[in-house]
Amino acid sequence: QYKKAADIAETIYASTKDVAYLAQSAMLILETKKKKSKKLIDNIVKKLEIVLKEDRAHEYLNFLGYTLIDFNVDIKRGITLVKEALKKDKDNLYYMDSLAWGEYKVKNYQKAYNLMKRIAKKLGDQ
Repeated sequence: QYKKAADIAETIYASTKDVAYLAQSAMLILETKKKKSKKLIDNIVKKLEIVLKEDRAHEYLNFLGYTLIDFNVDIKRGITLVKEALKKDKDNLYYMDSLAWGEYKVKNYQKAYNLMKRIAKKLGDQ
């Protein structure tokens, strides 16, 4: 019941101002919506920007970075945020994948390929 969980997290955020709940709400909404309109993406980005002003946890950095990259909002800033997440959790394969996707989207194909090779090697998957 992701929609219900997102609503509850939003309600808790409204009363506590604890950005962890705002982050959870934003991530749940984005992950569960089938149709991802520009308005929805802008709303998610806005919420995550509020979160990052208080808490620069690697999970939030990567989630916002990947969102900026994947939806072509601001690919270069997305790459910067993902790199910051990787500084905090350097071996995270999901973050490496996010960075590879960003590098690919800005046509840094060799960097993207090298990151994907590194991921495949860590997974033992050719």
